[in-house]
Amino acid sequence: SCRELMSSLFESKLYKEQTRLWLEFVRLELRYGTVEHTRRIFQRGIQCSTDDPELLIQRFLEFEMIHGTLESYDNAALKCRRQQKKLEEKRAKEQLQREEKNSKKTENKKTENKKTESSKKTESSKKKRKLSSDKTSTESKHHKPNSSEVLPSPSQFPKKPQSCYIILSSDGEVEKSRYHLTVFVSNLSYSATEDHLNETFRTVGEICDIRLVKSPNNKSRGFGYIEFHTRDQVMAALDMDRVKILDRPCYVSECKEKDRNAG
Repeated sequence: SCRELMSSLFESKLYKEQTRLWLEFVRLELRYGTVEHTRRIFQRGIQCSTDDPELLIQRFLEFEMIHGTLESYDNAALKCRRQQKKLEEKRAKEQLQREEKNSKKTENKKTENKKTESSKKTESSKKKRKLSSDKTSTESKHHKPNSSEVLPSPSQFPKKPQSCYIILSSDGEVEKSRYHLTVFVSNLSYSATEDHLNETFRTVGEICDIRLVKSPNNKSRGFGYIEFHTRDQVMAALDMDRVKILDRPCYVSECKEKDRNAG
């Protein structure tokens, strides 16, 4: 089956580390399979992916908000926090190793440069001494002192110088310009209506609009959008996260544009 084929594909290290392939597996399972199998794929994916695990963790939590229960969401959030901590520890260790390696390379390079510079100075000094010696020898050959010349005493010779060196949805429920004034409400009972949402959230202020997302047969899909007039009302609505509507806790989160290229 397609599920078995995809599972065998992820036995290879080359594929199981790619977040994009895990998200494709999730999409296929969610469309043709079950919620439980999709949840297992997410749990396996966040353990294996290495190129962009944060994206997979984000999609996992969004999946639980829409398709899961309060308990499954809490479990998912706990697993994601643990995996995030492991990722941070691993990255910190890798960063430390890179810094130590770079430091060692830099130190070796400095040592090599010093050796090269010292070798060049030694070679230059030898050439100067040889030229000076050749010059002195040549001058001695051509110069014959007169008997009247008086050689200077050793004390009169000059001193030798020292060396020196120098979340948008597919059918466009929310206009982009209104994101900051809109909250996303999910995990709703399928029996919940716009009136139930209005009755619950009108306590934070006047509501501009309520859009409950429905299927083609006009049945609620269990989530929707509530638009307010001010940002303060939005923040107050976010504080109502997990408020019960028809005895079912609902999730309240900010409305964000979803990356169309992801997954």
